[in-house]
Amino acid sequence: MKKRHIYLLLAAFALILSIMGWVLVENGDNGWIPGIYVRQSFGYLGYVDEPVHFEIYYYLVGDTEDSVTKAGTTYFFDSIDGFDTSADLETSYIISSTTNYVEKKAEFTLDLSNSLKEYISITLFVDSDAITIDIGDIVIEHRSFIKDSLYNLDLQFGLITNSIFDITIQNRNMEGVTIFPLDIYSSYIEALNNTNYVLTENGTCILSIQVNSDDLDIYDIVYIKPIIEFQRESDLESIPTTIFLAGVSMKNLNSEDVYQFSIGQLKDTL
Repeated sequence: MKKRHIYLLLAAFALILSIMGWVLVENGDNGWIPGIYVRQSFGYLGYVDEPVHFEIYYYLVGDTEDSVTKAGTTYFFDSIDGFDTSADLETSYIISSTTNYVEKKAEFTLDLSNSLKEYISITLFVDSDAITIDIGDIVIEHRSFIKDSLYNLDLQFGLITNSIFDITIQNRNMEGVTIFPLDIYSSYIEALNNTNYVLTENGTCILSIQVNSDDLDIYDIVYIKPIIEFQRESDLESIPTTIFLAGVSMKNLNSEDVYQFSIGQLKDTL
């Protein structure tokens, strides 16, 4: 009986410590290190004859100035080839806030034309300072193309489910169409279709892309927006097109997640 009482007391004490720890993380500033913490982005975004957009999600912890949206800030996305791309901040807004942090989203338009770039960071020029922030490893491609109003492919897509993103293509042309394999330039996602699809009128096929989840963690964001190459029977060369929105895989983070994320990012910079 005495042992049982001791075990019950130990269990109750452990529970009280756990609750106290959660309250400190949730409501106090104990353990929270002020700073800007950006969620890392991976994948591939393709744009055909349209403005190039990219967004970052980040957390302002503590009493930290938001250098990302400060008036007068200029922006450059840093590519692994050493040639940076200038960008404009289109909009930003608060997603959520607690006593310890503010979650925000910033949307940029990049000055990219007929190029393929692999971006790993963004550099902010704020007043006389330059601040470089890691953003992950995101490949962005842009192609200029004069669209022919006569061609018509119906592209249907949904969510990234079980690390798979499917695009269903239906041929709405009055002639046959060949769909070519996807070129995916990111090591974090992989096209699963490696052969041509020949579609008759109203014929369909499914292109599948797999997220290599083993290389990512729960804080990372994955984007998939491939450029699809096809050729009608009467065409002399292939035609590029793409879906109008990217497939996105992103976990919603609670306060404990954000705390662990910020501590992890801080350790990576030490």
